Amino acid sequence: LLTAHSRQGRLLVDLRDTDLTSVVAEALADLGPRAEAAGITVDSHLTGPFVVAADQVRIRQVVDNLLSNAVK
Repeated sequence: LLTAHSRQGRLLVDLRDTDLTSVVAEALADLGPRAEAAGITVDSHLTGPFVVAADQVRIRQVVDNLLSNAVK
């Protein structure tokens, strides 16, 4: 759906200062039970903050997809 919208020139982004460290930490916390069920240990060494201009919802989707793929 996002790809279709972007091709039509309708993809809206809401850029804001976003602490990427917090986004990754929250995503890891949410992924924890699924990783554990798959027998995978997730370890992180986050230091921060690491502030970037990003759409908070979309950057979280990107991080979730990366981590989900790593567990798979």
